[in-house]
Amino acid sequence: MKKFVVLLSYLILAGCSYHDTSIVDAIYLDHGPDPSQYDGSTGNTANQWKETNFTSSEMALFNDLDTVKLEGTSSTLIFRQLPAYPNPFQSVIIISTGFNGSVIAKYVIVDSYFHPIQKKSIRLNIPSTSFQISNIPKGKYRIYVTYSTLGNEHFFKFWGNIWHN
Repeated sequence: MKKFVVLLSYLILAGCSYHDTSIVDAIYLDHGPDPSQYDGSTGNTANQWKETNFTSSEMALFNDLDTVKLEGTSSTLIFRQLPAYPNPFQSVIIISTGFNGSVIAKYVIVDSYFHPIQKKSIRLNIPSTSFQISNIPKGKYRIYVTYSTLGNEHFFKFWGNIWHN
Protein backbone atom coordinates (compact mmCIF):
# COMPACT_ATOMS: atom_id res chain seq x y z
CA MET A 1 0.00 0.00 0.00
CA LYS A 2 2.84 2.39 0.85
CA LYS A 3 4.41 1.79 -2.59
CA PHE A 4 1.05 2.50 -4.22
CA VAL A 5 0.71 5.85 -2.40
CA VAL A 6 4.27 6.83 -3.35
CA LEU A 7 3.67 5.81 -6.96
CA LEU A 8 0.35 7.68 -7.10
CA SER A 9 1.97 10.80 -5.64
CA TYR A 10 4.76 10.61 -8.19
CA LEU A 11 2.31 10.23 -11.08
CA ILE A 12 0.27 13.23 -9.93
CA LEU A 13 3.34 15.42 -9.51
CA ALA A 14 4.88 14.23 -12.78
CA GLY A 15 1.70 15.23 -14.63
CA CYS A 16 1.80 18.80 -13.34
CA SER A 17 3.08 21.35 -15.80
CA TYR A 18 5.33 24.32 -15.18
CA HIS A 19 3.58 27.61 -14.42
CA ASP A 20 0.09 26.27 -15.06
CA THR A 21 -1.84 26.25 -11.80
CA SER A 22 -1.24 22.75 -10.55
CA ILE A 23 -1.54 20.63 -7.46
CA VAL A 24 2.09 21.51 -6.68
CA ASP A 25 1.18 25.20 -6.60
CA ALA A 26 -1.92 24.52 -4.50
CA ILE A 27 0.07 22.54 -1.93
CA TYR A 28 2.81 25.16 -1.89
CA LEU A 29 0.56 28.19 -1.56
CA ASP A 30 -1.35 26.60 1.32
CA HIS A 31 1.61 25.30 3.27
CA GLY A 32 4.85 26.76 2.00
CA PRO A 33 6.92 29.75 3.07
CA ASP A 34 6.92 33.20 1.48
CA PRO A 35 5.37 32.80 -2.02
CA SER A 36 7.49 35.65 -3.37
CA GLN A 37 10.34 33.15 -3.26
CA TYR A 38 8.58 30.49 -5.35
CA ASP A 39 7.67 30.25 -9.01
CA GLY A 40 6.45 26.66 -9.31
CA SER A 41 9.45 25.52 -11.31
CA THR A 42 12.84 26.71 -10.14
CA GLY A 43 12.04 27.57 -6.52
CA ASN A 44 13.01 31.23 -6.94
CA THR A 45 11.59 34.43 -8.37
CA ALA A 46 13.27 33.96 -11.76
CA ASN A 47 10.02 33.60 -13.71
CA GLN A 48 7.78 35.95 -11.74
CA TRP A 49 7.12 39.60 -12.60
CA LYS A 50 8.31 39.13 -16.19
CA GLU A 51 6.44 39.20 -19.48
CA THR A 52 5.12 35.74 -20.26
CA ASN A 53 2.37 33.86 -22.08
CA PHE A 54 -0.63 32.61 -20.14
CA THR A 55 -2.36 29.28 -20.59
CA SER A 56 -5.92 29.24 -21.90
CA SER A 57 -7.24 28.64 -18.38
CA GLU A 58 -5.27 31.62 -17.09
CA MET A 59 -6.57 33.84 -19.92
CA ALA A 60 -10.13 32.69 -19.18
CA LEU A 61 -9.83 34.42 -15.81
CA PHE A 62 -10.04 37.75 -17.69
CA ASN A 63 -13.18 36.98 -19.72
CA ASP A 64 -15.55 39.14 -17.68
CA LEU A 65 -13.01 41.99 -17.57
CA ASP A 66 -12.83 42.18 -21.37
CA THR A 67 -15.87 44.46 -21.55
CA VAL A 68 -13.81 47.47 -20.41
CA LYS A 69 -13.69 50.24 -23.01
CA LEU A 70 -10.21 50.77 -24.42
CA GLU A 71 -10.91 54.12 -26.10
CA GLY A 72 -8.37 56.75 -25.09
CA THR A 73 -5.54 54.28 -24.60
CA SER A 74 -2.43 54.52 -26.74
CA SER A 75 0.44 52.44 -28.01
CA THR A 76 2.75 51.74 -25.18
CA LEU A 77 6.29 50.61 -24.70
CA ILE A 78 6.83 48.66 -21.47
CA PHE A 79 10.38 49.24 -20.35
CA ARG A 80 10.37 47.65 -16.90
CA GLN A 81 8.21 45.47 -14.69
CA LEU A 82 9.00 45.51 -10.99
CA PRO A 83 8.06 42.88 -8.37
CA ALA A 84 5.10 43.73 -6.17
CA TYR A 85 6.07 45.71 -3.07
CA PRO A 86 5.98 45.05 -0.18
CA ASN A 87 5.65 41.29 -0.39
CA PRO A 88 4.53 39.94 2.04
CA PHE A 89 2.21 42.87 2.84
CA GLN A 90 0.02 43.96 5.74
CA SER A 91 -2.78 45.93 4.05
CA VAL A 92 -1.76 47.31 0.63
CA ILE A 93 0.52 45.94 -2.09
CA ILE A 94 1.74 48.01 -5.06
CA ILE A 95 2.26 46.81 -8.63
CA SER A 96 4.57 49.13 -10.60
CA THR A 97 5.43 49.12 -14.28
CA GLY A 98 7.44 51.59 -16.30
CA PHE A 99 5.77 52.53 -19.56
CA ASN A 100 4.84 55.44 -21.78
CA GLY A 101 1.30 56.05 -22.96
CA SER A 102 -2.03 54.99 -21.49
CA VAL A 103 -3.12 51.43 -20.72
CA ILE A 104 -5.87 49.45 -19.07
CA ALA A 105 -4.41 47.18 -16.39
CA LYS A 106 -6.50 44.11 -15.66
CA TYR A 107 -5.69 41.86 -12.75
CA VAL A 108 -7.05 38.70 -11.21
CA ILE A 109 -5.95 37.34 -7.84
CA VAL A 110 -6.52 33.62 -7.36
CA ASP A 111 -6.25 31.37 -4.34
CA SER A 112 -4.45 28.03 -4.20
CA TYR A 113 -7.42 26.33 -5.87
CA PHE A 114 -7.43 28.77 -8.81
CA HIS A 115 -10.59 30.46 -7.51
CA PRO A 116 -10.67 34.21 -8.20
CA ILE A 117 -10.50 36.30 -5.03
CA GLN A 118 -10.46 39.74 -6.67
CA LYS A 119 -10.72 41.03 -10.27
CA LYS A 120 -10.37 44.59 -11.44
CA SER A 121 -9.60 46.85 -14.39
CA ILE A 122 -7.74 50.13 -13.88
CA ARG A 123 -6.84 52.88 -16.34
CA LEU A 124 -3.21 53.93 -15.96
CA ASN A 125 -1.81 57.11 -17.51
CA ILE A 126 1.63 58.64 -17.18
CA PRO A 127 2.81 59.66 -14.59
CA SER A 128 0.78 57.09 -12.60
CA THR A 129 2.27 53.79 -13.72
CA SER A 130 1.43 51.80 -10.61
CA PHE A 131 -1.68 50.63 -8.82
CA GLN A 132 -2.50 49.46 -5.31
CA ILE A 133 -4.35 46.33 -4.24
CA SER A 134 -6.09 46.03 -0.90
CA ASN A 135 -9.14 44.44 0.71
CA ILE A 136 -8.19 40.83 0.19
CA PRO A 137 -8.25 38.24 2.98
CA LYS A 138 -5.01 37.19 4.61
CA GLY A 139 -3.39 34.37 2.70
CA LYS A 140 -1.07 33.36 -0.12
CA TYR A 141 -2.19 34.12 -3.66
CA ARG A 142 -1.12 34.38 -7.27
CA ILE A 143 -1.86 37.55 -9.23
CA TYR A 144 -2.22 37.57 -13.02
CA VAL A 145 -1.93 40.96 -14.73
CA THR A 146 -2.39 42.06 -18.33
CA TYR A 147 -2.09 45.45 -20.00
CA SER A 148 -4.32 46.37 -22.94
CA THR A 149 -4.64 49.24 -25.40
CA LEU A 150 -7.14 49.88 -28.18
CA GLY A 151 -6.49 47.24 -30.85
CA ASN A 152 -3.90 45.46 -28.70
CA GLU A 153 -5.64 43.58 -25.90
CA HIS A 154 -3.52 41.74 -23.34
CA PHE A 155 -0.32 42.76 -25.12
CA PHE A 156 1.74 42.45 -21.91
CA LYS A 157 1.12 39.64 -19.40
CA PHE A 158 2.88 38.70 -16.18
CA TRP A 159 2.22 36.93 -12.90
CA GLY A 160 3.60 36.74 -9.39
CA ASN A 161 2.90 35.25 -6.01
CA ILE A 162 1.78 37.58 -3.23
CA TRP A 163 1.30 37.06 0.47
CA HIS A 164 -1.05 39.05 2.70
CA ASN A 165 0.04 38.29 6.26
